[in-house]
Amino acid sequence: MNLAQYVHPITKKPIVFYDNWLRNGEGEKCAFWDTEYRRLDWIKALSFPGLDDRVLKEISKYDDWASGSSNSKFNKVNLESFSIVEQPIYKNSETLRKSGLNLQKTVKGKKILDIGGSCIDTWRFLAAGASSVEQIEVSANSQKLGFNRIQGKLGESERITFHTCPAEFLPFRDESFDLVFSRSSIHHTMRSQSIPEIHRVLRKNGMFLFFEPTQTRFFNALMHTTRKIRHVDRGTDDPLTIKDFRLLKKLFRDVSIYPESTTRQSWQVAISWVGLSKKRAPQPILFGYK
Repeated sequence: MNLAQYVHPITKKPIVFYDNWLRNGEGEKCAFWDTEYRRLDWIKALSFPGLDDRVLKEISKYDDWASGSSNSKFNKVNLESFSIVEQPIYKNSETLRKSGLNLQKTVKGKKILDIGGSCIDTWRFLAAGASSVEQIEVSANSQKLGFNRIQGKLGESERITFHTCPAEFLPFRDESFDLVFSRSSIHHTMRSQSIPEIHRVLRKNGMFLFFEPTQTRFFNALMHTTRKIRHVDRGTDDPLTIKDFRLLKKLFRDVSIYPESTTRQSWQVAISWVGLSKKRAPQPILFGYK
């Protein structure tokens, strides 16, 4: 564990390691080091301003999901035949190809931050030659599931460290990563906090790559209104809108979304999320450079 790359997620001050805990300069506990699962649990020690209720809701939701999730389907993929070019991480390979991204070049030899996703993609990054991955989410059970996926696919886990922590408070020094990746997790966060944090930890010319549901402001308002009428609580599920695109474009250069139009996506997401369809809409690709 390289302590030099970690900081207190709230104060951003240096930390030290003592007695299986990361501590601040005053000796106060910041994170517990779980040796078995290579996991730093920041939530165990810290309270996050304005986020405690959201965090608790997400922990409960995804701990339950992970506890009942079967890992068998992930063992059916033959690692030896895996190619990140021929079998890209996005299910719709045509969408990824049209976006113009070369994931093999993007991932190989890079230091990556993976936000959420329970390591559905992390093992593929490592198999494709990533130098290291730091994975962050709030559910400890999801991370244990992710750890088992890594071990099952690669037989090793030395290149990955897990962090149980919200994305709004990243425990990393400025400019720590070449790539920040997230599959369907950013829309669970408060983007006014998480997106600036992502920008902070990216190195110059570093890249962010998100697979996220998006909606127009009209459809987003319609979705939330319909949920209230139906008394449906979808927790922190909240698709990205033009407000988030504007923030991304303010902080990053060359921000792109593929496909460019979100109108059709809005229809599909709105219909599925208000309960009129069980079919999940494909998620657009968002990417940009610092």
